[in-house]
Amino acid sequence: MALRQQRLIAAVAIAGPAPRNYLSGLLWPDSPELRSSENLRVSVHYVTRDLPGLLDVDGRTLGLGPRVQVDLHDLWHELSRPEPETNAMAFSRVKQWAELLPGWYDEWVTQEQRRLLQMRVSYLERLAAWFLEVGKPPKALEAAASTLSLEPVNEIALTLLVRAHLALGNRGSALRALDEFEETLYREFGVSPSIQISGLMDSIRWA
Repeated sequence: MALRQQRLIAAVAIAGPAPRNYLSGLLWPDSPELRSSENLRVSVHYVTRDLPGLLDVDGRTLGLGPRVQVDLHDLWHELSRPEPETNAMAFSRVKQWAELLPGWYDEWVTQEQRRLLQMRVSYLERLAAWFLEVGKPPKALEAAASTLSLEPVNEIALTLLVRAHLALGNRGSALRALDEFEETLYREFGVSPSIQISGLMDSIRWA
């Protein structure tokens, strides 16, 4: 399937039912209105021809067919819970989710990539904090490490990781995590850790 049709399917899957003029402007922002509308019409034709039932084309909006499910929507629902789901399956699903549309650089795609990343980071931070609160430091360690794998200079995640190490009696591991964080921060941005992180490092070193 041509990239134009793939982009249409991705846009409808992410944006949900949307007006045709919105989708044409989203997908072809640099084209005149008539050209972008024609591009959309042609793309819809090929998608409905090759994949009947994938799109719901009735009316002025475009959406996915009623039988089409999008796992991204399930993940959004999971990440939007006020309290994170703590069962192993939910944790694994959030932790292992691949990057959204890797290699796509359209502005609307990169915006969704950043939004999904921040939702995952926030979820894993809350999960790590909850595991610490209920006395499950190994799980907290895993959640905090997963957060840092997504956002290596996240100070909240680092603090949770260090707290989990200390709860497990791993003072040396806590110090190594802090040293690695400091090296990453300087290498990537040429800056030192915040006062809070520096204070945490000193409190552990001289305890």
